Amino acid sequence: MGITYKSVLDEAMLHSADAAGGSPPPAQDRARSRSSPLRNISVPKPRHDVMDPRKIRYIQDSIANIFRCRRMVRDTMEKLRRRDISPFDDIPPIRVFEWRGMIFTSDNRRLWAFKTARVAEVPVVRTMASQVDPDKFTTRNDGTSIRMRG
Repeated sequence: MGITYKSVLDEAMLHSADAAGGSPPPAQDRARSRSSPLRNISVPKPRHDVMDPRKIRYIQDSIANIFRCRRMVRDTMEKLRRRDISPFDDIPPIRVFEWRGMIFTSDNRRLWAFKTARVAEVPVVRTMASQVDPDKFTTRNDGTSIRMRG
């Protein structure tokens, strides 16, 4: 298979999501990425909208204290606060949607890390409320705050 822009972009996205607290790629993708000739190629990231995280609301009433990749949410927040990592270069954008006339996200752990670290702007990707699992809509306070479990 030849090198295409899509394959380079896919490779770049694998590494950025894994490095920043996103879900890790499947084992076969991790093994392939270590030996890939594309590993050192720099590809511009797609442009995203930018928002003040204080204007984004949570859809759940609580979050786990750990990401699916096993990184601690609080550690990510501390790294953001110290500016050891960037919300634009090291963390996947959060998905936002309009619901009840307000902006919400289903990426509640990342939003908590951004808000608690007092990050001024974050990358967002606009989506639709209909694309979110209805069971996630558990907020009891219109998404103004969230409790961390664990």
